[in-house]
Amino acid sequence: LQSKGTLNTSKAKCIGKDRKPTGPFSASAANAKGDHTGSSMFGSWLRDNCIIAWGLFYTDPEGEGAEDSVACVSSIAKFLLTYQSHKMELVINGLKDVKGPEKTWMDR
Repeated sequence: LQSKGTLNTSKAKCIGKDRKPTGPFSASAANAKGDHTGSSMFGSWLRDNCIIAWGLFYTDPEGEGAEDSVACVSSIAKFLLTYQSHKMELVINGLKDVKGPEKTWMDR
């Protein structure tokens, strides 16, 4: 794996407009461009990035893996706190039943 570059995660890092890594990884990219065009994987980014962050930290707790893991989780937390905190509160407090897409959420 090492000799073939399989463990090189730098290619999977999402890049911002400034051409620098933003934290998360393109975890379920469907094509060579690294986007999700033609994919049904839009909702898997959170799960996939949490698993990737855990794996990076677990396998490299003192090195670049840990740094990438922290950047990934920090980016996810910032997004969720900035744009999704109200929805998260509704779910955590048991006020919404969320077994499907948001338009199907039901009050409890």
